[in-house]
Amino acid sequence: MNEMTSQSLRDAWSTVLDLDVGPATDFFVSGGDSLAIAELQALLKDEFGIPFRNSDLLQNSTLQSFYDNVVKPWA
Repeated sequence: MNEMTSQSLRDAWSTVLDLDVGPATDFFVSGGDSLAIAELQALLKDEFGIPFRNSDLLQNSTLQSFYDNVVKPWA
């Protein structure tokens, strides 16, 4: 299993959203929808062992907030 870093999370969001993202990128404003959430959930769980609920992303919709509040606790 790989270690999740802020750069690897950024890469995952970029893959799912199909665009360049930065710390202030909002997942939903950038085109994220329920299918993109499912894709991101599978990617983070399979590659990094990090599960998350839809509500985690709804409450932390920017890349930086998601990393700080959802990903870091698993690191």
